[in-house]
This record gives sequence, structure tokens and C-alpha cells, in this order.
Amino acid sequence: MAAGRAYTAGRFALMLDGGSKVAGFLKKVEGGDIKADVIAHKVGLDNMIMMHIGQPNYGDIKVQVGFSMSPGFYEWIQMSWDRKYIRKSGQIVALDSNSKARSVRDFYDALITEVGIPALDASAKDPCYMTVGWAPERIRYKEGDQSEVKAEFTPHQKAWLPSNFHFSLGDLDTSHVSKIDAFTVKQSKAKHEVGEKRDAQIEPGALEFPDIKIMITEESSKGWWDWANDFIINGNCGEANQKAGAIEFRSPDQKAIGRIELQGVGIKSIAPEASEGGGDAIKKVAIELYVEQMKLVPDMGRMVKVG
Repeated sequence: MAAGRAYTAGRFALMLDGGSKVAGFLKKVEGGDIKADVIAHKVGLDNMIMMHIGQPNYGDIKVQVGFSMSPGFYEWIQMSWDRKYIRKSGQIVALDSNSKARSVRDFYDALITEVGIPALDASAKDPCYMTVGWAPERIRYKEGDQSEVKAEFTPHQKAWLPSNFHFSLGDLDTSHVSKIDAFTVKQSKAKHEVGEKRDAQIEPGALEFPDIKIMITEESSKGWWDWANDFIINGNCGEANQKAGAIEFRSPDQKAIGRIELQGVGIKSIAPEASEGGGDAIKKVAIELYVEQMKLVPDMGRMVKVG
């Protein structure tokens, strides 16, 4: 770790695949701890307790990012969602306010374990970020060489506001979707102990695409009620009755900066939002959907230099 004068972290840079180029800057970094279980056993006639540690364990790394990362970063996510898992090695470099590398966290052979999409709300004001987690097989920490880190990235990260989005689904009226709840795609993992090696291998487990919950105005809900009656009550819920759609993220000037494509979508529930008589709030309807497959599609846009 960095020695000498204390410093304030200015930002975190992510390097992937051992390359010299930055894959993007991170809003937040957590996890990546190194630990081991303590094993105790009694020895001798006096039952003296002796201790030693077991194999090392490495905590998942979680970061917050916008839509300003490199194409390879989003490909890593999408390959996981396609169940064509790829492992990536890289570095998280802590930079000071002068963009100098002060400490480095190396990680090796990591698999994506989760991607969290924040809540989208037409009334929200603050920028939003997705959470991406990965499980490395090994982690090593070292001191930075204080070199200046420069990069190219797209300007979308500051422009991603939760109020700017568009939801589409088949031929349904989605013009008055006012909110989409946060959701997380999760990839389980399994440890595979290998012979005398101290570091275990990480293997992918089950991939889970979550349900999506949306809120629409009552006046635009007729088509949704008709679909629910046919899909849920009448039981016409086969593949031909499912729908495809997308969640599109937009900049303040309503230009697309990325989207999540949805396949195999079915309706699980529909209900009027709880309300009180005599109130002046617009009547809304809550809808819950299941999704068989998702695809993350960033709009990389033009590149600008940083550093």
C-alpha cells in the first residue's frame, strides 16, 4: 500500500485485461477483502489450543459506474448474461487529486456476479449509477508508482438521470410509465478446491433475471388489463403471448445513452395503487413483469480525454 504522506482519493480507475488503457472511472468501490478462517485444535495433555489459518478467501468487488466505461467492460457483463462466461483480470487504481496512482488492487480471473440497475423515477433529480459486482479468484494489493493516469471516456456518466428514460413493451401503451423499481441481475458462484493450491477456482452457477415492477397512470392501463385477463385469467401464457421490449436510458436532451433489451416478458400481477378518497394524486396502476432474458446495450458515443 502507499506509504508516506496521506492523500485524498480523487477517483478510481479500472484497468482490464492487463492493458495500459483505462476501462473507465468508478464512482465508488467496495469489497475486495482478503481473509481466512482460523482453525483451532487442542494439543497435549493440558489441552493447549493451537491456531492456524485455512485457505484464503477473497471478497467480491462492487463498483458503481455510469455509461462511460469501455466497450470491453459492457461486453464482460453481456457475455455473463448470455451464459458465455468470460473471466477478466485487471486493476483498480486509487488516484489522488492530481490523477497520480497511489495504490493498486490487482484481481485475477474474475466472474461477474451481479448488475444492479437503479430505480428510474420521473420525479427524481440526482444522477444515478449501476452497481456491478465480480468475484475474483485472487486479489493482491500493492503501492502505486505515482504515474499520471489518463484515459478516454464518453461523457454520459454525468448525464444519466433517473428521470430520463423510456419503457417499451410490445404494442402496449407505455407513454405514461412514471417509475421502474430498482432491480438486480444475479449470478451465483461456486468454489472449486484444486489439489494443494491455496487459492480456489471460481465457477459460475445459476443466472437469475429479476422481475420488473413499473407504475403507469390509470388512464393508460386498459391494454395492460386486457393482457392480464388473457395471460393470467384465461391462461393464454405461452411463448407466443409473451412480449419483447426495452428500457432506454436518456440524457437531459433526450438522446439515448444505453438500453436494456427485454425478451420473453410476461405479466405476473396488476393492481391499482393504494389511494385515499378525496385525494388529488393521479391514479396509478402497479404492474409486475417476469423477464426470461436481458441484454445490455450501451451507446458508446464520442470519446473525450481525461487527465
